[in-house]
Amino acid sequence: MRNLILFAILALGLAFSSCQKPPDPCDNVICLNNGTCINGTCDCPIGYTGSDCSVILTPDSMHIDTVLLRKFPTTRPDGTNWDDTSLPDILLTFRTGLVRLSNTNTSGTYRDIVTPFRIHFNTTLHPLHIVDSLYIDNWIGLWEQNSGFDSDPRGLPDFMGDIKYNPSQYMGTLPRTIILSNADIEVTLYVTWCFL
Repeated sequence: MRNLILFAILALGLAFSSCQKPPDPCDNVICLNNGTCINGTCDCPIGYTGSDCSVILTPDSMHIDTVLLRKFPTTRPDGTNWDDTSLPDILLTFRTGLVRLSNTNTSGTYRDIVTPFRIHFNTTLHPLHIVDSLYIDNWIGLWEQNSGFDSDPRGLPDFMGDIKYNPSQYMGTLPRTIILSNADIEVTLYVTWCFL
């Protein structure tokens, strides 16, 4: 009988102990920068590392996936329209370094533009522009791409203006959108930060 009582007590003890939930290994773990705790360890998002995801990695490059053109000069400096036949046909240029008016990389021409206007490529494999010089000034230029019917008989593009930015000033937070503006131009860049 005594063994039966001990057996019952043991069985009840095991039954109650198996009903208790084991401690969650993530209970006291704080993961920063949208990190996620998995089995007591932080799983950090791209661009962050460390035991609590508090260390920001240095990106290798920044891909501009989309440019939302919000504002541009509606007329030439002399007050005449950019395009004699219709709304402006805009060409974006991207330049890195000191020579701000050099056309090193272009977006292609977009005809009869009104703001806001979105210029984009939807994949990170084919971004609109890749910025691999993150610590020096970069420029986005706007040009009115003339056709044979416009006021410039040579068909050369007219410079509408540009906007300067330095990607390094955004590397502390790695934003997905960057708003740039000056007196004449306002753009929103939709970017992807890339790491080796």
